[in-house]
Amino acid sequence: MGLQLHPILSHLGGTAVAVLVGQAVLVSAVVIGVRLAWVFSIPYLTRLMDRRQAQIARRLGARERLVLGWSGMRGAVSLAAALALPLDFPLRNLILFLTFAVILATLVVQGLTLPTLIRRLHFHDGAEQREDLRARLAATHAALDGLDELATEDWTRDDTVERLHAMYEFRRRRLKARAGIWEDDGAEDRSLAYQRLVRELLMAQRQAIIGLRNQGQISNDVMHRIERELDLEDSRLEI
Repeated sequence: MGLQLHPILSHLGGTAVAVLVGQAVLVSAVVIGVRLAWVFSIPYLTRLMDRRQAQIARRLGARERLVLGWSGMRGAVSLAAALALPLDFPLRNLILFLTFAVILATLVVQGLTLPTLIRRLHFHDGAEQREDLRARLAATHAALDGLDELATEDWTRDDTVERLHAMYEFRRRRLKARAGIWEDDGAEDRSLAYQRLVRELLMAQRQAIIGLRNQGQISNDVMHRIERELDLEDSRLEI
């Protein structure tokens, strides 16, 4: 854009600056307005054609549609389409200039104001968090059911089964309390305290293996392999 803009402006030297600015503002406003109009109108067209319950559950509210519409920033595709015009295409330089103006308006104006818009709308989408809790609860229930079945096997130890059952039962109570299904009996606080304790121990282990690497007693590959295992153990604390 920087290489193309100067020769384009030189070819548009006969047009008043105010006219060019006015055209750029008008085209940018139309592009932004059309996207907003589309985002706000297409849900009603979809309702007329698709009345399935699954479709109804996926419908977005006005705040979500506004954020989606304001996120419609133009860039590489618009510029590639404009530059693909033949050199003798009528008003090619004006089209390229207006394309640059739209890219500038959408990337800079919309891009810089999007965080403010999200904050003003108090936009907090909890759908992913609810899905995460639902998935973790389902996995925990499956683990408890599997333990009940495996407890009758000859190769399982009673103390191991009891320990795992207590662990998964505690996880189930904590997840249900987080989801608001059960009243919190302090499981979340105990879990956070346990996570803090384990992370302190993991940090001590990391420092120990880094010290061995610095002393030349282990290689970088060994250190990184153990670090990955410690990182995996750390990530599993959130489950």
